[in-house]
Amino acid sequence: HQYSITVIKLSTLVYKVGHADLFSESTEWLLSRYRFPKNILMDLCHDLQPMLERETKRTQAIPVHIQLLSTLGFLATGTGFQRDPVCGISQPTLSRIMPAVLDAIISLAPTYIQFPYRHHQQAEIKRGFHAIAGLPNIIGAIDCTHITIKAPSHNEYSYVNRKGFHSINAQIICDANMSLLNVVARWPGGTHDSFILQNSSVGVRLQAGAVEDGWLIGECYNILKLFFWDPAGAAHARSRTIIERAIGLLKGRCLCLSSTGGALQYKPEKVCHIILACSVLHNLAIRQGALGHSWGCWGSWTQLRQHPVGAAALRQLGVTKWILQVWHAVRLGATTAPFLLPAQGRRKGVVWV
Repeated sequence: HQYSITVIKLSTLVYKVGHADLFSESTEWLLSRYRFPKNILMDLCHDLQPMLERETKRTQAIPVHIQLLSTLGFLATGTGFQRDPVCGISQPTLSRIMPAVLDAIISLAPTYIQFPYRHHQQAEIKRGFHAIAGLPNIIGAIDCTHITIKAPSHNEYSYVNRKGFHSINAQIICDANMSLLNVVARWPGGTHDSFILQNSSVGVRLQAGAVEDGWLIGECYNILKLFFWDPAGAAHARSRTIIERAIGLLKGRCLCLSSTGGALQYKPEKVCHIILACSVLHNLAIRQGALGHSWGCWGSWTQLRQHPVGAAALRQLGVTKWILQVWHAVRLGATTAPFLLPAQGRRKGVVWV
């Protein structure tokens, strides 16, 4: 008798089992781990497949859905692991496949992140900001945020920000719906916010007159006449907080960008790619309406405490501070439940989602 023996690699078996299990999980579970429901995850796999499929003569190629979901899991939780219990991916393997996945996600940026240079784009954004506090001709809210990184080996001192820790200083512009219009993630933490704007594509084009009747609203940039600046106005303050909320939502969705899991243990170049990829995913979620009930308002203290993002916020900022800010929000007549996210710079405020 002749017998044939088929060898099945353990990694391949893990991938197949993981594939079957992942997409049979509940929407709540997928949102808590990957921040997206099943249909959007499958669409992402389809869109990124041409860029992530690769032939290899040495071992079984890692399937596209495993590459994507492992990376999304890291971006969402911000925590390292020795081995992913669902996908079967080790930390060294994740570090090896992540650059390609990040580049593939960033390639979608022209579709999901666009600054409103055209009149028809500006009109809708202006209406959105005007509805907040009545300010006219606002085409975006701007601010910078620091993403904590480990001390780099090259030009280490330039990455030390004003608070004394190493970071990437990322400039973000958003509209009234917290959708990101422009993201600049390439400057060390010691770089001043105004310098980043002046040397960004948006800053250069605005100074060249690309927008005739529009303002960016921000916190004391004072560059030429590009910004609507009314430091004593309540309307200005109400309109400007939208960028703080957008940054809070971005960091809440992608906990790797917050300080809850510690500093990102990657080189600055890779951290910049992580920031851009998270920004694309943030806009994708908003455009597809993928905020879900996991990202909405918590009806009880228990729901907030059990949610991974809410729990991380409570651990970082403390229960007492959360209670005081909720009380303050109620005293101001808030009609929605507040969600406290990690502090942004000097501001520790309530973020509404």
